[in-house]
Amino acid sequence: MRMEQSWALKVERFGKIKRAEIEIAPLMLFVGENNSGKSYMMSLLWGLLSEARKFFPKEPSSSQTYQEIDRFLERSIGNRCKIGDEEAQLFIQWFNDILRNKKSEFIKTIFRRKIPIGSLTIERYHRIKPLEVIFEKRESLDGTRFSSGKGYIRIPYTERSKEQVIERYRMAQYITWNLLMDELTSPLYPLAKQGRVQTRAIGEALYLPASRTGFMLSYKALMQDLMERLIAQEHEEQMIEFTLPVYRFLQALLRLDESGKSKYEDIGQFIEEHIMHGTMRKEKETFPSFYYCPKGKQEELPLYVTSSLVTELSPLILFLKL
Repeated sequence: MRMEQSWALKVERFGKIKRAEIEIAPLMLFVGENNSGKSYMMSLLWGLLSEARKFFPKEPSSSQTYQEIDRFLERSIGNRCKIGDEEAQLFIQWFNDILRNKKSEFIKTIFRRKIPIGSLTIERYHRIKPLEVIFEKRESLDGTRFSSGKGYIRIPYTERSKEQVIERYRMAQYITWNLLMDELTSPLYPLAKQGRVQTRAIGEALYLPASRTGFMLSYKALMQDLMERLIAQEHEEQMIEFTLPVYRFLQALLRLDESGKSKYEDIGQFIEEHIMHGTMRKEKETFPSFYYCPKGKQEELPLYVTSSLVTELSPLILFLKL
């Protein structure tokens, strides 16, 4: 997989991490001593991919950077437009302004508690090819939506919306998100919700927590407890006792059958055949049960009587296959 964009997430003075940078790539390995901050950094990166889109302010910014973006869009709507390096840096600078203002709220959202952080920024942004913006003139915006493809985004507009500050602001958000997150996670619109509870959006980055054995063996009890608390509590914040990525992981286990057939099924089957030497199966229930069948055997085993190899690999295989 080749990504058009590249950038690094830079963090300073966060927990025991004095300074760190994560450069995105199709394959990244975090290697280090125990208790050195790897899970913190992974959670931060997951949070940026999955949650940062909600931190765009409701109203257009009065900052000089955003005003330059707005003037650029005002000139560009209706014309052939490509976001080159110079223009892209404006959008990234604006996103960094948002991160700077929202970093404490962002950390609390991901970790469910206040953790001091010095700075959080996107650094060294670059695209191989400029992002093309295709403006499509319409008589009405009813039933239309922003969309994206390989190397381009498509934005509908009308003569009236062209002159509207709020409409240009929506365009700025969409362009910014695509410059950063193209093919890395779900699009800016829409977010998935189940009642008042935020759930995983289609295409959202999936976080697999460390020590998955414990979660796989106890997730039914955990989810039952979470749902009971959701019913009993007035606010969602009061019922979550995990970090947000772990909570979303548990939600994803619960909703595995809703995602349809996976394009990565062959990879899951390869791991089953050559590493696990058996197959994983999910039984449909309100809270699904998971079973392991050793190669050449008919008996299906519940995970609590299987090896740690099976319980640790089982969620990876399940998400690849389903």
